[in-house]
Amino acid sequence: MNKKLTWKGEMILRNSPMNGMVGVSGNGADDISYLIYNYAVSIPNLAIEDVVSKFKSMHFELVINPSSASYEKLICYCCGLFKVHMALDIANEMCDADFTPSTGVLHSILHALDESCEYNLVHQVYSLICRHNLKPDSEILRGMINLHVKMKDFKGAYDMLKEWEKMNVIPTTNLYNAIMAGYFREVPNSSVLSSVVFLFFFAR
Repeated sequence: MNKKLTWKGEMILRNSPMNGMVGVSGNGADDISYLIYNYAVSIPNLAIEDVVSKFKSMHFELVINPSSASYEKLICYCCGLFKVHMALDIANEMCDADFTPSTGVLHSILHALDESCEYNLVHQVYSLICRHNLKPDSEILRGMINLHVKMKDFKGAYDMLKEWEKMNVIPTTNLYNAIMAGYFREVPNSSVLSSVVFLFFFAR
């Protein structure tokens, strides 16, 4: 989409959102959806909650569904502001609309969780992936394992890897090693005894 279309679209949206754009479909609708995103995030001093509200209301008024690209841009925008709850809500909405979030979007969510220290929200990411049958790559798996380790939820990390195996996603040895390394790093006075305890409880 060229700059001229972007500028013209923003002027239409600012001055008369309903003017000649209601019910547009196909590639035209995708372009307008992207313009709506650009318009919503460009409004000065608008809280992120209001940005999302504006994004949704303008799509509703124009009888246009958000495009996959505009959903992803909005999710990444939320992640950039560490509004991860909101990003996850939009990701679920995106999946309900029969779009599949890219691995880049999932990376953005996990990075925001790590940077904002909201490690416990990794469970919601896992739920999102399972409910919508998404296929994580090795970096997503590693990110989720690292967040579990930071919570000291070693059993949860191990159980998650076993669940991936049931879905034909085969974890690498490095992922299991990451759990063990985190365990030995966090457990005081790691010893042969603690190694036996780890293997007994988590590696069964």
